[in-house]
Amino acid sequence: MSSDNSGSSNSSSSLSGNGNNHPSGNNLNIINDEEADAIHAEDLADVDNDISLGNPTEESDDDGLSSGSLEYDTGGVSSATLPKGYIDDAIVENVMKSADDRLASQKSFPIKKMVGYVICATALFAIIIGASIAVRGSAEKKVIEKRIHDKSTAYEFEDKLTFRSSVAGTTDETTESGATDTIDQTGTSETETTDDGRGVWITPIALASPIPQQINDHLLDNPLPATANVTPIFWQVPFGGGVFQSFMTGCHRMVLASNHKLADDDTIIEHQVNQAKYLNVDLSTLEGIASAAEQNLIGSNPDVIVSNHINTAVTELLNPSHKGRLFTALRHPVDRIIAEYHYTVTTSNQYFVRNLGFKEFIEGSLSDKDWMTRFLIGKEGILVPEDLNLAKEILRKKCLVGLHDHLELSIYLFEVYFGWNPERGQFNQNVHEHCQDAILEIEAERAREVYYYVGAVRKESEEYRTIVSLNSYDMELYWYAYALFQEQLVFYTARR
Repeated sequence: MSSDNSGSSNSSSSLSGNGNNHPSGNNLNIINDEEADAIHAEDLADVDNDISLGNPTEESDDDGLSSGSLEYDTGGVSSATLPKGYIDDAIVENVMKSADDRLASQKSFPIKKMVGYVICATALFAIIIGASIAVRGSAEKKVIEKRIHDKSTAYEFEDKLTFRSSVAGTTDETTESGATDTIDQTGTSETETTDDGRGVWITPIALASPIPQQINDHLLDNPLPATANVTPIFWQVPFGGGVFQSFMTGCHRMVLASNHKLADDDTIIEHQVNQAKYLNVDLSTLEGIASAAEQNLIGSNPDVIVSNHINTAVTELLNPSHKGRLFTALRHPVDRIIAEYHYTVTTSNQYFVRNLGFKEFIEGSLSDKDWMTRFLIGKEGILVPEDLNLAKEILRKKCLVGLHDHLELSIYLFEVYFGWNPERGQFNQNVHEHCQDAILEIEAERAREVYYYVGAVRKESEEYRTIVSLNSYDMELYWYAYALFQEQLVFYTARR
């Protein structure tokens, strides 16, 4: 057999032999070319039956490993060419798809994981923020409730030092008399006077002109003792004094000459509004004061005269033979105007008024401007510093001062000053205390209404700054009255 046939035989033998056969072995079996071709064809047919080979035709144009033919080494003797399609295209596609999926999964997993972390972190952050807001809201509500309980208002403005600068005899921390600004809720203060006895109350205000003669002659000086024919006269500051009127009628059964007048009846007679007793007059208007003066209101012996036009009421209703003892309760101007806004927009029948914003109300004509200063001295038009000094001097010399934001202490001061006591007996004392508590709770509920309607008004807000700029005289007058209240409280408590 020729050498070419020997090479072909060796190649075929290596394809069909077992592991012990080798082209250079001693037991080499020689087969001819026809036998080799037959064996080769039979092997391919067996492989084709055992494994799906895809598309083995020459026209196959699949991508990947199935294209073309593959050769493998037969020991350098010869080479055999595997037909196209020897590696299954479908299996390769599945394997490659699986690999792609795993790769995509590996790439997307960190993204999904990151998104999950972000969502979880956001949710946790939202929960923390919500919880902190709830806690802060709860804490703020407790502060507001305590303030309402203590002061019958939800608002407090730390502006004392700003508007106490012009108060005679005071410094930033204490008065020169040694009076601190702390007031004990039991009715005492840490106020002490220095050896020279100087204090706000006994320090006259320098005036360009004296107190009007009628005010000077028709009102007793404070603290001179009362004499015969003296009637308490209460200067009612709107949204600051109403609760005291309720206290006088409800808890002390006093007959007031106030603003409760029967329609079409000018006779000064006593009548009841619910359980409260009033004389048939209206001292909230100048016309009503003039009508009451014509009928000699003072001769009807009211327990207390109540009017907001105090300058006119003192001048026309009292006289040097029948004087009055002036007392009042002032309210922080910003707090008072907040209450005024709430009352105006919630009680008006006019659509425009009911829909007024707070800032619009403050700047408009419906809001009072320096009301306390104007009505105390009885002046309309532009105010000047001399007007403020006159208002201070009237308070200092002629008035017992209470404060709306210290209701209990103010009530206590009024009772001590005028000698108002409940009827003897523990039962009557309990009834009196219950009455006072009920009135204070009504005022506290009103404070809640105002706060939840208007909302928070802070010192740094534009609304606060606007009110202060339009009521600068009232701001100074209020803090001057606050100093008077402290000193008078200590003075009369010590002499109870």
